Amino acid sequence: MTHSDSDFDLTPGLAMIHSDRMEDLRSALMGWIKANPLPPFENEIILVQSNGIRQ
Repeated sequence: MTHSDSDFDLTPGLAMIHSDRMEDLRSALMGWIKANPLPPFENEIILVQSNGIRQ
């Protein structure tokens, strides 16, 4: 299955979100994912600062 550029309203890019509170970061991430879901079987890459945050 292939998608054309017209299938998505988002412009590719990088979003950097900073916070000292993990709860705020989690809420921001969950809100973004819910508002901008990817098509099924599409890979989503989320980068985090350290393995501790990854857990």
